[in-house]
Amino acid sequence: MKKVYIQLSTHWDREWYNPFQAFRYELIGVTDKIISEVRSKKNIESFVFDGQTIVTEDYLEIVPENRCELAKQIENGSIKIGPWYVMPDEWLVSGESLIRNFQQGKRICDDFNTEPFRYGYINDIFGHIAQFPQLLNKLGIKMAYLGRGMGADENTFRNFVWKAPDGSKCFGYKYNYSAAYRKYLRFISSGDKSESEKDEYVKNYIESELEKSGCGVILLNVTDDHANLSDEMLDFTARVKRLDGIELIFDGFDKAYNDIAAAEKELPEFCGEFIQTAQSGDMRVVTDSISSYYPLKEYNDRCQAMLENEVSPITVYGNLNGAPIRKEFLRAAYKELLKTHPHDNICGCSADQVHKDMYYRFDQVREIADAVKRDFTYKTGRTAYKKGRNYLLEIFNPAPYKRKQVITADIDFDKDYPSRFAGNAPYQPRNMFRILDKDNNCIDYQILNIERDRITNKQNVSQEKPYVDRYTVTFEAELTELGMTEFKVVPAKGVVRNENGMQSGDNWAENAYARLEIMQDGTLSLFDKLTGKMYEGLHYFLDDSEAGNGWFHENAANSDTVITSRFSDCRLERLTSGSVETVFRITKTMLLPECMDYAAYNRSERLKELKIISKITLRRDSGNVYIETNIDNSVKDHRLKLMLPTNIKGDKYTAAQAFYFAERNVGADAQRREWYEQEQYEKHFDNIIYKTDESGNGLAFVGAGGFHQAGVLEDKDSTISVIMFRSHGRVHMVNSPVLCQLQGPLNFKYALVPMNGKTSKAELLDIRKYGFRKEISVFTRCGDDVSVNSNQGIMSVDGNVCVSIVKPAENGGGIILRVFNAENAESKFTVTFRKEAKAVSETDLYENITAVVEKNTAKTEIALKPYEIKTLLIDFGE
Repeated sequence: MKKVYIQLSTHWDREWYNPFQAFRYELIGVTDKIISEVRSKKNIESFVFDGQTIVTEDYLEIVPENRCELAKQIENGSIKIGPWYVMPDEWLVSGESLIRNFQQGKRICDDFNTEPFRYGYINDIFGHIAQFPQLLNKLGIKMAYLGRGMGADENTFRNFVWKAPDGSKCFGYKYNYSAAYRKYLRFISSGDKSESEKDEYVKNYIESELEKSGCGVILLNVTDDHANLSDEMLDFTARVKRLDGIELIFDGFDKAYNDIAAAEKELPEFCGEFIQTAQSGDMRVVTDSISSYYPLKEYNDRCQAMLENEVSPITVYGNLNGAPIRKEFLRAAYKELLKTHPHDNICGCSADQVHKDMYYRFDQVREIADAVKRDFTYKTGRTAYKKGRNYLLEIFNPAPYKRKQVITADIDFDKDYPSRFAGNAPYQPRNMFRILDKDNNCIDYQILNIERDRITNKQNVSQEKPYVDRYTVTFEAELTELGMTEFKVVPAKGVVRNENGMQSGDNWAENAYARLEIMQDGTLSLFDKLTGKMYEGLHYFLDDSEAGNGWFHENAANSDTVITSRFSDCRLERLTSGSVETVFRITKTMLLPECMDYAAYNRSERLKELKIISKITLRRDSGNVYIETNIDNSVKDHRLKLMLPTNIKGDKYTAAQAFYFAERNVGADAQRREWYEQEQYEKHFDNIIYKTDESGNGLAFVGAGGFHQAGVLEDKDSTISVIMFRSHGRVHMVNSPVLCQLQGPLNFKYALVPMNGKTSKAELLDIRKYGFRKEISVFTRCGDDVSVNSNQGIMSVDGNVCVSIVKPAENGGGIILRVFNAENAESKFTVTFRKEAKAVSETDLYENITAVVEKNTAKTEIALKPYEIKTLLIDFGE
């Protein structure tokens, strides 16, 4: 007999065209009705709360007296919550944020003495990452309910097998959101319909779905956006109940697993990501939302980096080295961050107030991170403050492996520093000092900035004299793995200039790896000495019209004008040239239409200047070109792209996403360019995209954060096209939005990375993690007799493996190390510990132990399958 698994639910966008408090006001009545209905069992058996758990917090904050009744209905399975905390976007948040989201959902379920809904409820997420089936499997989930991103096949099947690159699989159910309950509502509201007509409509719909099921099993989700448990919903369900010849199961979709698994061989199979646009108007992937509201996306990426690459390893190191930091601060920061991750929030397609509220939450994350880092630097300084001529500079490396690169750090000198030199300018004296390593070797350094009379609250400065002179310096160093590396800063005898190390001219710079030249039109030429490849015409901008909204890009109907920066006014300055880096500043002035003229379906004929100011840096340790671009955007209704011609032939390129690098076809499919939802040349990615030849030589774009839509064009130059931002004046269902025009200053940080056959994906991830940041450092005045310690970290990871995070375990005092294999080949890596580990175990993503790898060991070797994600729990017995 054919089976219909049916559930009632609501798709609850916490924020969207209304802000949180407006939707929460509606949530109270909706939840009251749900509790009443499931308690009576008169019309329904159970209700699914959109796969989220945050709704319980939002509800109980207003109606705390209903906690016992809500808890009772959740515990007995009448109201199903989880596995998410919030339903996020998969493309705009990191893999670690996705995992934290599930963990927070589990924590709330535990509070209600229930298990999370064991189902991959991703029904309205705008496309899906390739590794999602693997994440689900590591949560004990084997099924997923989804709709967007599957393109032309959206109405031809329902059940299918979805595989991750590592071979993990789950059973997916491809639903058509508007064809079930929502379409039924339209049908009955279009005029008087008889009871028999309504029954016939429901019967035909169920039969149609069963024909597409592939196994005689369908999942029927009776739901809608912000749906109340209405009479219409109950009426629709009652009509399904009356159908003959089918077995109805009123329970969670997870109960359908055995029925669907039995027909696995008959089901279509898909592997990897789902980002196809929609052939018809249903279940669009909403591609261009990933480039809406750049500042939000950049701030989110920055907050994620703070928590993953700074606060998490700081907490681990501090707790093992006598500088304890409560991991609850990390948990509190993530809770604020996760509230910005619902898809309508982070996609930047909501009401202005929603995005204002997001900035507040991001600020809370940053403030917690700053407080943790400040406390860490107080507690970890090796020496007590005392009078002396020397200083100890301690730099923390958050990575569990050695890093040898150019780093940037702050040195806070007391006002009475003994060695100063002014030369012929007595009004601008500078401190003269040398930086020594543990072997007493002098290290070349370069002063980037001097900030005099900075107020500091460092513990080693008396309250009577809270002022210091901050010197921001850069130098090349090797940092010990997950630990502190010490340097001594001593007064210099005579003048220190450190002028040797790099060659440069008024428009060029050169090191052992590359030669950079800036051309008259402001573009860059980069010669890679390791491969002999020349990249020319790099780094120009294209601007076109934006008549779309937060979801979709559209050009002006009467014009497809594209304006290039290559013929705009250009000014070049060399800002600094020293032993460590050379910095240029390029100012481009583009004349752009000031806004859309919607009455004429065209861009305005009034022009405004748009200044694009880019600082271009070549450091001595690599051929990477680091760029910081600032734009004061006063133009409306436009889209700006960064263009990077690679001149590398071939029909493939690679784009990063959570736990994976996807290989894609260049350009866009000509047929899909004609679909209702047009396929774009620029697609989803997570800040890293590259084009290489068969030998692995090529060029990568690595963004510090905020870049999520890019592609490679099918032009003669195989140009990488990165969407910088979209300034638009329309938001779906929102009257007169303002903030989406992005008026004011915008900041972008990114690098151009020449690649060779030995460049690994882990290296590109490291550039993103550590190439744009200032190091966490402790600077302490010390006695003249203090020597630099040899450096030893907590643990060292060695091998071709990508480290996702080092963090404190959610339960107990252990350490979580999460890694993944980015290659299509088996890999091994070793973990060496400073002291013997009591046990090393594998865990699932909830951090439950699944296997013990080794006990009482100071070194362990771990194998990884191709594309495998692995989580290790390291227990030192403390």
